[in-house]
Amino acid sequence: MDCHKCRTTVSDDATTCPKCDAPLTWRVLMPDGQQFGPYSTEALRQYVADGRVPATAYVVQEATSVQMSLSQAGFAAPAAAPPTVSVGPPAETPPARRGVFRQYWYVWLVVGVVILALVVPALIGFSIMMPTFTRARGKAQQTACLSNIKQLGLACLMYAADYDEVFPTAVDPQGFHDQIFPYVRNEGLFKCPSAPDEQGYAFNPKLAGANIEDLRRPAEMLMLWDAGAQPGGVAPVPGTTTGRHNGGDNVAFADAHAKWLTTNGIGALSTDVPEEESTGD
Repeated sequence: MDCHKCRTTVSDDATTCPKCDAPLTWRVLMPDGQQFGPYSTEALRQYVADGRVPATAYVVQEATSVQMSLSQAGFAAPAAAPPTVSVGPPAETPPARRGVFRQYWYVWLVVGVVILALVVPALIGFSIMMPTFTRARGKAQQTACLSNIKQLGLACLMYAADYDEVFPTAVDPQGFHDQIFPYVRNEGLFKCPSAPDEQGYAFNPKLAGANIEDLRRPAEMLMLWDAGAQPGGVAPVPGTTTGRHNGGDNVAFADAHAKWLTTNGIGALSTDVPEEESTGD
């Protein structure tokens, strides 16, 4: 073999070059990562021939540190044994693998039917019950509104008791609020639950400043009723209703009793004080 450094011809059993002293040995890199050597060229050739170095191993020349396969390095790898051929029936081709959905389609079909059987009746029932829930909510708001207007009616009578039997004199929302608020001390009473952003209740302007003793039939005289948003805080004209509570409104009379009336029922009542019931001159 020739020295890779000075190209001097040396024997295969030499481990160094006699001229340049370059190493002429080999290291073996096994497939499992282990390393063996260094070996001379002759020793390594013998190990390969004996089969102690597998054909898949690599060798590294010490002088160049170049990693090569056995064939690249000029070492004849041991011939591999011919594969054993078994004689028998051909192996069956495995069936194509199907997706989970296609493989268990019947399970998904049952699941879909069960879901439809549960969800569809629930949706139908909910759609049927929705109007009932809406009416129940409206009824609850109507009851809360009736309680509000009754307490405001009682506050008006308490105000009159403290001011020589004279009803509140203010008809605009702010003035009416300021006059009777000390008797209720609850801002929520002035707002209808069904329309919290609008003027809650209107006070009969014909009763503003009137003396309670002048009324002969206070149980028939409108004092408070549901009101809508009024420009400038002006009270609605007599007979005007909102119909926000199931087609009707809550009203309170001059004797402080309160009730729910239909739109037509409220329209039939008058807010005027009859002349025979006033203290006219």
